[in-house]
Amino acid sequence: MTDQIRQERCEEIRGAMIELIPAIIEGSGQRTERLLDAKAPLARLQAVAARGAEGIDNPDYAAWTELAQHGLKLVAEALDAQDGDAAFAALRGPESGLDRLNLGCADCAGW
Repeated sequence: MTDQIRQERCEEIRGAMIELIPAIIEGSGQRTERLLDAKAPLARLQAVAARGAEGIDNPDYAAWTELAQHGLKLVAEALDAQDGDAAFAALRGPESGLDRLNLGCADCAGW
């Protein structure tokens, strides 16, 4: 069951990331209105991270849930400031835990 929970959450995360990353990249240029499109998938990521890792026996996924709260808050602050470059830097930065997320979801569909 624990792996099924992780698989489902990684699928939710993947879907949100597929929307979030292009919106931030496109919003970093002259299309700052695209940053508004990043808010919904970011909220979905925050919701998944807020569920924590209870019942999931993957230390990398657990580490991501701990790091993500702060890192995704930095992304949200950058989006509020309409700063796509800062949002992308925060998403890629070590404080977002994206490296741990990639390891935690590595064997899941779509990763």
